[in-house]
Amino acid sequence: MSSKLNMNNVSKITYKTSKKSVATVDRNGKVKAKTKGTVTVTAKVTLKNGKTRTVKMTITVK
Repeated sequence: MSSKLNMNNVSKITYKTSKKSVATVDRNGKVKAKTKGTVTVTAKVTLKNGKTRTVKMTITVK
C-alpha cells in the first residue's frame, strides 16, 4: 500500500488495540493512553472495491 490514501476510495476504517489496559482507540482512530506499556493499534481499511489493507502501529506509553 502506498503512503497516500485517497479517502474517496475508502468504504470504512476500523481500529483495534492489542491491550485495552494500556491504550484504547475509538472509532475515529483517536488513541487514549491509560497506563505505561506498549500496545499495537491496527487499522483495517476497506476500499469501495472490497479490497482491504491493514496498517499496524506500535505505540509506547511512558
